[in-house]
Amino acid sequence: MRQNSLRSGFALLVAVTTLTPVAAVDAQESSWARFRGPNGSGVSNASDLPAEFGPESGVVWSQSVPDSKSSPVVGDRHVFITAEDEGELVVLAFDRDTGELAWRTSYTPSFEVEMFPDNNAASTTPVTDGENVFVLFSTFGVIALDGEGEEMWRLPIEPIDNFYGQSASPLLAGDTLILLFDQRQGSYLVGLDRLTGAETWRRERVGRVESYTTPVLYPPGGDAEQVMVVGSTWLDSYSVETGEPFWAIDGFGYWPISSPAVADGYLLAAGPDQAGPEPETFEAILAQGDADGDGLMSRAEMIGLERYAGLEAHFSFGDVDGDDSWNADEYAEVFVASTTDQFGSIVVKLPGEGSDAEPEITWRDVRAAPYHATPLALDGHGYFIADNGIMTVVDLANGEMVRRDRVSRAGMNLSASPVVGDGKMYLATAGGELYVLSLGADWEVLATNDLGEPMFATPALVDGRIFVRTSGHLYAFGTGSN
Repeated sequence: MRQNSLRSGFALLVAVTTLTPVAAVDAQESSWARFRGPNGSGVSNASDLPAEFGPESGVVWSQSVPDSKSSPVVGDRHVFITAEDEGELVVLAFDRDTGELAWRTSYTPSFEVEMFPDNNAASTTPVTDGENVFVLFSTFGVIALDGEGEEMWRLPIEPIDNFYGQSASPLLAGDTLILLFDQRQGSYLVGLDRLTGAETWRRERVGRVESYTTPVLYPPGGDAEQVMVVGSTWLDSYSVETGEPFWAIDGFGYWPISSPAVADGYLLAAGPDQAGPEPETFEAILAQGDADGDGLMSRAEMIGLERYAGLEAHFSFGDVDGDDSWNADEYAEVFVASTTDQFGSIVVKLPGEGSDAEPEITWRDVRAAPYHATPLALDGHGYFIADNGIMTVVDLANGEMVRRDRVSRAGMNLSASPVVGDGKMYLATAGGELYVLSLGADWEVLATNDLGEPMFATPALVDGRIFVRTSGHLYAFGTGSN
């Protein structure tokens, strides 16, 4: 094991010549290269995956790890994770067969930002080309490490103006590393050269504000021409090669967290419920709580109103100028401008290659829409799972809902996204249970596995093994034959 410690303060780009010349891939049969695996689909072709397992059964190996929300990715030799540990930003690589810690590399944050406490600077999931790994830390920058943990290059970033933190994870399209930075002001999509870290294109996302989704490629596979971004109110398509926009359609909710999924010419997305009750006018709020009569609502004044008491942890989201108070414009942005009935679970029919047709929203349902979990598309069905465990299955071809039901009558707290392999769906929950389901309209729960620790990371399914990250451990589970 080796530990490298790098201090903040560096040139705009540091590149070295130790890059292992591996062909860039999105995912192959033996890897799970990015957030939710092949093109972010959550679908694996792995076989012989277990249904029943836990800390005392079905364990191929396990390791204690620092807590973080980022998910594991699996390369040819290593399982990679990131974390924020005792003030340091760390990348850890474990031997995928034995679980032995191969190396740990740590970095000191370059700056501090105010961030919602449920998030941290290591929440984004890394991406691997099989051998090398590419990491984004929101208080440091982008780092490329080879298979031995040696730094290949780094690219610092400016602080991101997003109170809830950076959640969009990097992805690879051939030799282009693509990163999305949606924020209050100055949102952009950027393509970097995988080999050097040099910027090859940048596209400013004018009019796009905070979102927390990871883009997908279209068409899926090695010949992708487009990168698709679901952001606040908009679905945008850009050229993978140049970053030039292809098309854009609106009709999506504000501040989406759930990432899109693409399969069979459809894109599935979900936006959180932003309808809510009719917001009060700012004048009415001032009349109720502006104790000092300054025409502003301070943090204390706002949360002092019973209806808004739950805003305390979220107040800074609307405090654009940082004066610890809301003016009329800031209030309007949070409660008025963002109020829309264009949210919910959404299916988009995408134009075929070479087609002049426009993308079209073919199905929308505002009931039981996912807030965190990314949808799944498989065998003509779309699966949308709300945080409370209500799953909606829709026929993608005709837009008919074929089933809506609860996964667990006891309720559920779901932040991770579902993944599928070997004819089974895996749902990791914040309550510590990992549910295993069959597929299709007649799905049923096959097993409920208690891991004893919260799970916010999405599992990886590779070669008969399930790699699961809990708040304190990284597990590799398998059957007896694995």
